[in-house]
Amino acid sequence: MPGDGDGERIRWYLEDYAEFPAHPAPEIARDAETRLAQTGADLFRHVFAGTDAAGIWERARDRLGDARIEIEADPEAGPGLAWELLRDPDRDAPLALGAKAFVRTHLRAAQRAVLLHAYAGAGKSSTAAEFARWYQSTGGLGQGAVLWSSFEHHLSAERAIDTAGDRFAGLLEANGIAWQTITDPRQRRDLATQILAQIPVLWVWDNVEPVTGFPAGTPSAWTQAEQDDLVKLLRDLTQRTRCKVLLTSRREEDAWLGDLVARVWLPRMPLQESLQLAAALAARRGAGKAGTDWRPLLHYAAGNPLTITILVGQALRESLISSTEVEDFVARLKAGEARLEADEDAALGRTRSLAASLDYGVVVNDIGRILLRQEDPGCLPFFQEALELTRKIDDHTAEAQAAGNLGAAYLTVPGLRNLAEAERWLTNSLRLRPESDRHGRALNLGHLGTVALEQFDEATAAGEGEAVLLEHLDTALRYYEQALNLTPDDDHETRGSMENQLGNVDSRAGRIDQALLHYQRSIRHEEARGNVYTAGQTRYNISTLLARNGRFGDAMHYARAALDNFRQVGAGAADKVDLTERLIADLETLRRVGLPPGRRAASRPQSGCGYWSTPRQGSSPDAEAFVRTLHASGQPDLREPAGTGCGCCW
Repeated sequence: MPGDGDGERIRWYLEDYAEFPAHPAPEIARDAETRLAQTGADLFRHVFAGTDAAGIWERARDRLGDARIEIEADPEAGPGLAWELLRDPDRDAPLALGAKAFVRTHLRAAQRAVLLHAYAGAGKSSTAAEFARWYQSTGGLGQGAVLWSSFEHHLSAERAIDTAGDRFAGLLEANGIAWQTITDPRQRRDLATQILAQIPVLWVWDNVEPVTGFPAGTPSAWTQAEQDDLVKLLRDLTQRTRCKVLLTSRREEDAWLGDLVARVWLPRMPLQESLQLAAALAARRGAGKAGTDWRPLLHYAAGNPLTITILVGQALRESLISSTEVEDFVARLKAGEARLEADEDAALGRTRSLAASLDYGVVVNDIGRILLRQEDPGCLPFFQEALELTRKIDDHTAEAQAAGNLGAAYLTVPGLRNLAEAERWLTNSLRLRPESDRHGRALNLGHLGTVALEQFDEATAAGEGEAVLLEHLDTALRYYEQALNLTPDDDHETRGSMENQLGNVDSRAGRIDQALLHYQRSIRHEEARGNVYTAGQTRYNISTLLARNGRFGDAMHYARAALDNFRQVGAGAADKVDLTERLIADLETLRRVGLPPGRRAASRPQSGCGYWSTPRQGSSPDAEAFVRTLHASGQPDLREPAGTGCGCCW
């Protein structure tokens, strides 16, 4: 039986009686209900005591079903008030039950900015967009507006202010102010601030992490003055206007924003919703796959929507339907990875949050590797995320892997290609690796060799002098040889790739016989591991190299050997069979026609293209065009360079 005090009776009514309505104390329940109704009416009289407030209620009471009621109170002034009880004494039900939406907020002026933070792919931007839609549709902004600014690329405070000014340019012009004619930044900011002080606005600042450099230590595109100016703008918005700012970031931004924002961590997607997402993805590919048990994969994805989308999509592309196949797929993702359990983590003296960071870091790294193999620029934020996490836990081994993956992305993904960035991250990865990590260092060195080789190609296209070209080739040669020296003799995959690249260096340098030696070694390594397809690619490349140098008989020998290799592969190499058969036909023509006297490939790097400038009388124009094409290509055209195969990332 509840006690005699009003507070105790109301507690009993709300907690115990709500759960056990058959409790034999109906009189006490009715009394508690009366007290709650009286409390709501007293609160109503206090809120609407003034003449202005009473007038507002008179106009709104008949349209309550379409209204949104937002209670915004200072938490120190009324932290315990039961605003949900608020009721008009002349009505039967609280306002919260009659309004379209009833929201209670406790935000101080300095907390009118909220930072939503979570890992990459957690759905921060989509959550912010959905919240903005809901907030506006339920009347949270009244006649106000939603503004959206992305900081994924450089955006100064001045340009952000332009966003607000442009949005309300019509209102300004209606008041005799031509916004577009105002060029003074200070005047534009003052005007925008005045407008935002009168009109409620929700302003989303999306992806703010690049402002101070992401991952940590990465040079920022914003100067320190620009970073400070954005903080000042945010402070002005929260303290001098009616604007509310929702920021999103992959980190908490403590050093940059301090206590200027309230922070909200976006939790992982619940398992039930994850299952619904996976089922929807499967349904798009065919109803037959909709019954797959995705739970092992969803547990591995750690409730990250983008991770789920990518991994389920990858599994569907591989036609993985049964539970066993999904479990095997997860096992492949985990292969070679160390994952800390909670007990082991505690034994190491680390916090659970750090264990979660390491565990999730493995996942984001895996996703990045999948996207890298698909040459998808979307791999970049995952590798950046992985690097940031490894730095948090001071794991230099994992940091070296993440930095190496960033270098590989900048080297091999067309949409990201930046040789300077590739060289920077690969050099950083190499610096972090101990001498005992021979395999990791060999991968770094191989990638750096490819950077130098591609720098040679760019310098050749730009018409640089011979000294510059030879410097790039010498650098590439040095890196590839160092990588080869670190690679065990029985690692046929890596040694085959490095020998192929050494052949590419010598080919560009005009050292044809030395190039052939490396290519032949590469073929032996590929055949030793049963890779007939790649051996065929290399033989095809040798054939084109020899043809460019007028050795058509030898070129024919390698072309026919390549054709045999591709035919052994079967249907998967049908296009290469057709290509090689055309090569053989062209070589037959070239053997009959021959090259003009004195027209042979130079013995040093050169930027010219074509063996002759005018056709030789009686020669085949098609044959001449073919040789010009071979020479203009400048390098083997079938086999991918080191760094784009399966050893491209860690």
